[in-house]
Amino acid sequence: EWYNLLEREQPILCLNNIISPTHIEDIAKSIIISCEKNLEGVYNLANTEIFRRKELARQFASILGKKSVIKLISEKELNFGEFRPPKTFLNSTKFIKETGFNFTPMKDVFTLFKENRSKKNG
Repeated sequence: EWYNLLEREQPILCLNNIISPTHIEDIAKSIIISCEKNLEGVYNLANTEIFRRKELARQFASILGKKSVIKLISEKELNFGEFRPPKTFLNSTKFIKETGFNFTPMKDVFTLFKENRSKKNG
């Protein structure tokens, strides 16, 4: 969605919340590692980086080389059906200690996204 907004030179609308976005491939790899190591119990699978959503959008636009207008708005303005807590990040320390897994930094995820878009359009 952010990419499409940037392409149309429209503002990105963001809540002022804190998140720990995680690359989907990291989640898949984490599940496989969990099975291979026969882990039992509850583990959080989440990137160790946390961001305010506005900062994440700014970094995304910057890596894509796009000018961006990022506006903070309220939940009411986004018309969410349910309340969103201001902090939605998870602590994956237990998983990392037991597996040695390193989650992909978001700047690397954004760079990969940019490269994949270039291949599609190239």
